[in-house]
Amino acid sequence: MILLGLFYASNGKNMTAEGLYGQALEKMKDQVSYTKVMGMNLYGRLIMKNRMREQEAARILKASEKLGAQLPFWYDKIEHLYIPEFDLD
Repeated sequence: MILLGLFYASNGKNMTAEGLYGQALEKMKDQVSYTKVMGMNLYGRLIMKNRMREQEAARILKASEKLGAQLPFWYDKIEHLYIPEFDLD
């Protein structure tokens, strides 16, 4: 959903993107991951465009930076670990 939100935001469909970011972040509320950090950052940057929501955006961006600092440097490698299957026959 995060990438789909990014697609809509880049095509000027900000309301749709905001809804998708909100849904994705709600589903990840109890998780700690780089995907959540990225989603929070993208969501914060999207709503930063609205001057009336700058404080909310700043709060979300600060929270994403704080969450990202808690993750070890190797955490993103675990999230995207690929183990190929080998057939030795």
